[in-house]
Amino acid sequence: MAASPDRAIPPAGIPTTARRGETFQGSSLRVVQWNIDGVGTGLADLGLILREHAVDVCLLQESKLNSSSITPKIRGYASLRRDRPSALRGAGSRGGGLLIFIKEDLPFREVEAFRQEDRGSLEALAVEIPAEDGVRCVLVNVYAPPVRQGGLNPNWSSLVVSQNRIFAGDWNCHSPLWDPFQPADRLGEELEEWVGRNQLGVVNDGAGTRMNRGTGGWSCPDITVAPNALLGRVEWSCLDLRGSDHVPIFFEVDLPTNRLRKTRGVLRWGWANARWEEYRSAVDSRLEDAQPFAREWPLKKVFDHLTETLLEAARAHVGMVRARAPGDPVITPEVRAETQRRNRLGRGLPASREEWVHSCQEVVRLTAEAKQTRWRSFVESLSDRSSSSKAWGVLRSLSGVAPSVAERNKVMVHEGREYATDRRKADLFVQQYADVSRHHFSPEERRLNLSVRRELTFMAKLPGPEEESCGPFTMGELRRALRESNARSAEGPY
Repeated sequence: MAASPDRAIPPAGIPTTARRGETFQGSSLRVVQWNIDGVGTGLADLGLILREHAVDVCLLQESKLNSSSITPKIRGYASLRRDRPSALRGAGSRGGGLLIFIKEDLPFREVEAFRQEDRGSLEALAVEIPAEDGVRCVLVNVYAPPVRQGGLNPNWSSLVVSQNRIFAGDWNCHSPLWDPFQPADRLGEELEEWVGRNQLGVVNDGAGTRMNRGTGGWSCPDITVAPNALLGRVEWSCLDLRGSDHVPIFFEVDLPTNRLRKTRGVLRWGWANARWEEYRSAVDSRLEDAQPFAREWPLKKVFDHLTETLLEAARAHVGMVRARAPGDPVITPEVRAETQRRNRLGRGLPASREEWVHSCQEVVRLTAEAKQTRWRSFVESLSDRSSSSKAWGVLRSLSGVAPSVAERNKVMVHEGREYATDRRKADLFVQQYADVSRHHFSPEERRLNLSVRRELTFMAKLPGPEEESCGPFTMGELRRALRESNARSAEGPY
């Protein structure tokens, strides 16, 4: 069967739009694939892996998230997520699920992973990365749950295949082609046939990718599959065993990618280090200096002077800081030390299996304690002067209703063209807004509009009461209006 073209992907001849200087060409694509066995307990390990190996894209299987779970955040990375479909979940099951983290300077967009609905129990999530010379590299995150008696089988043929797609994940099947430890099974033979039929190849080097916690035996259910044309450009290796029973796999694709230049963070007031006494003194001093003249000023000038006074004092005594993105995992010195010990023990498996299992449990315990400590510290920091929006934001997150934020590096597609940079997206928005907001008048409406404008212009030049009524409010008029207003009514116009 011939390789199927990608669906819903613009042709390579239509480039991603970007102005000179907004993007640059980076080096090769650095990828990690890992069955994390629950992202809640593996997030601290994941943060360390991403930093230590400068990972561009991370493909996670068995995230074990559901509709009430918050998508985990890691500073410097955008995310894509696909939970296990409800039809494949057993009673109370939290298994399966896919999660992809993409480095913030790497443009991306989600593309179709399946070419047909009959996919069986197979889960897949695909992300497209623009590369050099209009090439598009697609990474497909794959998870096939273990087949149980009477259950669904994964349908490998349901996946979209093309010569720019790399498949990586936990396939839960065995063949001598990639697994020298376990006997071949029927699903492994079917996968082997699918690989050959679609001119693909297995990148694995025969190293074990999963250790049985009970027996210490090894197997290779985690596989990386690439088109034959790309096999020579992929370097593949296993990392140290972490908290999961699966080994994280690192591979690097020799394919230069288009990168976004970093933008500086948003400036916000530095409330934590504000000098409030100096701020109050500066405001009072400038307002006192203006008091003899302010009684004669129109209301707009009073407002402008007050605004500038507050901002000038704030710039001098509150200052501004660049906002940091949320999402760093909880890694205390104790968690880090035990994590390093666990990783050292993992290198000595299976001889150190019992110590390694105990150390894995200790990392989970210390991480839970660190989270509780940070939560307790946050609650104790709340006071009458705390930001209510911050507190409510945390409560909404705990309830599973945190607002989603559009990732900066997510490619926008409009009328067959891709827009990758912030400036190009903003230009597109302005263009679209101008198109929909432009008024269309008939000739009669234009004549009426012109005559009304002429009449208003003529009336504005007339002397008398009209001129006074159009002047700015005075302070006396403002005080009178405040005295006559209803104190119980809401702010704003009646």
